[in-house]
Amino acid sequence: MFAHQEKADCITVARRIVLLYFIYTATSRDDSRTLSRH
Repeated sequence: MFAHQEKADCITVARRIVLLYFIYTATSRDDSRTLSRH
């Protein structure tokens, strides 16, 4: 049970990292677009 719970926590952390990375790249792309416009 402990190992299973630990694996679930790792998956949750991995998903959070992926979401944060996706949001970071999306915002950076938007910033570059706005800067290129000006």
